[in-house]
Amino acid sequence: MMMKKIFCVYVSILFCCLHVEAQSCVSCPTCFTAGSELVTNGNFAFSAPYAYTATAPLVNAIYTALPPVNFGNYSITNNPNTYNSFWCGADHSGGGTMMLMCDGYNGSPTSAWGQYINISTIAPNTNFTFCFYAMNILCPGNLSIDPLIQMYVNGAPLLGTAYTLVENNNQWVLITGTWNSGNTPPANVLLEIATTSYSGSGNDFAIDDISFKACLPSFLTSASNDTAICKGKNVQLLAAGAANYAWAPATGLSSTSTANPVCNVQATTTYTVSISNGLGCTKTESITVTVNQLPAVNLGSDTSICNGNSLILNAGNYIGYQWQNGNTTATINVNNTGTYTVTVSDANGCSNSDAIDVTVNPLPVFNATPAIDSTCAGTSVSLSVSTNTYNYTWSPGLGLSATTGITVNANPPASTTYTVTGTNGFGCTASSTVSLTINALPNAGAGANKTICKKDSIALNGSGGVQYSWLPAGSLSNANIANPKASPQVTTTYTVTVTNINGCTATATMKLKVNALPVVNLGSDTTLCKNIPIVLNGNNNTAYTFLWQNASTNINFTANDSGTYYVQVTDTNNCKNADTVVINYYPSALITLTSSTNKLCIGDSAFVNAGGGVSYNWSPAYAINSTSSANVILYPDSSTTYILTVADSNACQYVDTLAITVFNLPVVNAGADTAFCFGNSVNLLAMGGANYSWLPAAGLSDTAIANPLATPVFTTNYIVHVIDTNGCHNTDSVLLTVHALPIVNLGNDTTLCTTQQITLATAGTFNSYLWQNGDTNATITVNTSAAYILSVVDSNACANTDTVDVTFVVCPPPLLLDSVAPTPFFAKNNASILMTYRLTILQAGCGLLPVLRQFHLQCKTLQTFVTITTVLSMCS
Repeated sequence: MMMKKIFCVYVSILFCCLHVEAQSCVSCPTCFTAGSELVTNGNFAFSAPYAYTATAPLVNAIYTALPPVNFGNYSITNNPNTYNSFWCGADHSGGGTMMLMCDGYNGSPTSAWGQYINISTIAPNTNFTFCFYAMNILCPGNLSIDPLIQMYVNGAPLLGTAYTLVENNNQWVLITGTWNSGNTPPANVLLEIATTSYSGSGNDFAIDDISFKACLPSFLTSASNDTAICKGKNVQLLAAGAANYAWAPATGLSSTSTANPVCNVQATTTYTVSISNGLGCTKTESITVTVNQLPAVNLGSDTSICNGNSLILNAGNYIGYQWQNGNTTATINVNNTGTYTVTVSDANGCSNSDAIDVTVNPLPVFNATPAIDSTCAGTSVSLSVSTNTYNYTWSPGLGLSATTGITVNANPPASTTYTVTGTNGFGCTASSTVSLTINALPNAGAGANKTICKKDSIALNGSGGVQYSWLPAGSLSNANIANPKASPQVTTTYTVTVTNINGCTATATMKLKVNALPVVNLGSDTTLCKNIPIVLNGNNNTAYTFLWQNASTNINFTANDSGTYYVQVTDTNNCKNADTVVINYYPSALITLTSSTNKLCIGDSAFVNAGGGVSYNWSPAYAINSTSSANVILYPDSSTTYILTVADSNACQYVDTLAITVFNLPVVNAGADTAFCFGNSVNLLAMGGANYSWLPAAGLSDTAIANPLATPVFTTNYIVHVIDTNGCHNTDSVLLTVHALPIVNLGNDTTLCTTQQITLATAGTFNSYLWQNGDTNATITVNTSAAYILSVVDSNACANTDTVDVTFVVCPPPLLLDSVAPTPFFAKNNASILMTYRLTILQAGCGLLPVLRQFHLQCKTLQTFVTITTVLSMCS
């Protein structure tokens, strides 16, 4: 397996893409031809690398369009080298399409591609060719495990032995297999391409131009075209070009094994003919026989009409018509007894017939008469017919006691001609008429409804006749004339009975409404306190009109002086009433009211003094130390108007007001709490006032402005004190959190031999790392001389950097230890013994130091402390 990985998308294509025709890889037997392509987008014709959702139930599929990072992933691209520098190769299809690339796998087998194919329209026992192109994508010269490729249909392998995809200078190879649909083909088959290789270096491949096609008979044959017949008719089916024929279904066919059977079917049917030639190849074609229903002509049930009437017969909406009398129209009009027949033809050329019997019946004979020929409106008159043989219906029904029967009573509102219709047993009708003259009732009138004021009178106005009689008569001057004088005290409805010259009578009514006089009451005579006006009101109805003693027409009158006051009230009915009242006033007292101030900030107070009375009452009782004292302290937190009511020795009250304006404290906003890294600065911004003062001063550029620059060295809570234009004060605070810079320590500069390497790292865990060479890992291993720089960013987004110089030098060969005196030995009981040894070195030099260290360690292993006295002047 190569160190770098490539993602590969497990593809079950469910949508249309730009199609580029791939090179065909399907081969069929000699007498067969390839059917249409059943794989969707087998050449991976996508415009860019993309991620797809698989619908096949395949395992280990990881879908992504990002560069790969994990073993066993898939990707779709047209340039594998951009994903992995060990990969080479070009798309097989060409034309801007792509290929599916697969990184190596940890297990086997693992599906790399899959797709469901619908073959429900393919005949049984049909061969399918399943093939695709594959390529080992490792660049030449890279040793690796060769991928093993297997093809599956519905989980069964097609290849007896998995195909070994050897490294071949990135050349595409064709892999193909054949599958038969069997006696009962499945509706859908699942195609899969999988690798059976186990883990190891390499095992990376690409696939392209996947194909799955049926092999169908290639000889030429034909069956007759689809046709249509009328229900009950026959048609001969036609097939040709083969040796053997098999028709299905057998319904309505004269034969199922001949080329041209006769079809007599009652409903639309699709017939399939399977034909075969001498080569044993078969092919299937179909023909649909459409059975058109006969036109549903219906003239209706046999019927009868009455003498003098006619009947329209309608055969419906068709193409052609033929009646027994030679007519060729859709309708005919008949008025004689007889049988009528029509044959119709529709747009499909189908025809059908229907017939109807029509009988003409006689009409009834009778006469109608009235009891009298004239009456007053509202009086009934009997109407009757001469015979009881038929059923009778009278019209119009206006004023009739009934609309059916031999005799009815008529009471119409005006002269009317009635028609009586008799119906015999055949349902035939005849009519007779009678006229009834109605003398109109007098147009009695009592005059329009009227209204008067109580105690008034008015003349009534009767009309419409020659005689009159009024009720009730008690409030009338004469109840038997047309225009009596009425003087009721309450609302009364009068009824007049009027008689005309024909002796007909009628009544009429009128309502005489009596309106009450308006209520007026100015109250009792009274004496009032001076400077306290009284509002006089005789009636609160704003719809009324008013007239005061000074000609004022207002609804109210304000009295300020002693005197007699008068008002006349006229209501909406123009009825009038009046009242008077006498008003006297006491002399007024002298009231005083002073305040230390009338403007406050919230939280301040005002001192107020009052005088001139015997009792005091303050309102509202809000933010005041007493509501009944002459001298009070006010401390409202909103602008308030205080009302002082003072009573003198006459119990007269006097009112004065004091408006206190309260200014809100300035709304101070020192800004949102914020955090930043040590060494940075932030601009504070306070709002809401005219003057500003910040505390503490440490770290601030200016403590007397709204927006000082803050550069604290540790977390600080700054408080700003603000004074607005009204002189009101307020404060707010803002917390500045100072995050310490992350500690980065790569250690001391060091010198190593060129044969060595060193891993550089810093203590702690950070959000990101960046070395001067672009590496983003927490550690790097180096073997070349350089100044190595690491920049880190912690969870607070604070950054810091450290540098270490690593120098690699060519070291001399190791020195050889010649002798040690005295001879090292094991101390008894693991005791620690301090010994001094003298070493003899065959070759002097700085390379001796590692030898000495090694000897020192060996001595410690012997549980013996060693002191080395040898000094080499050549070592610096």
